Amino acid sequence: MAIAGYGQLIWYLEMLFRTYGVSKSEAGTSLGLIFMIAGTGDAFFGAALASFLTRCGY
Repeated sequence: MAIAGYGQLIWYLEMLFRTYGVSKSEAGTSLGLIFMIAGTGDAFFGAALASFLTRCGY
């Protein structure tokens, strides 16, 4: 799963470059910011969700 995820992440940049003509530095900056914000939010939200589901008996 990790190999597939990292491979897909690399190809996102190339897809933006080839399909939409976005520069590689602009695509990398935008995608990096998205993943930093979403990854941080997911770490906090995922832990809260797991705690909630545990309290509900799941």
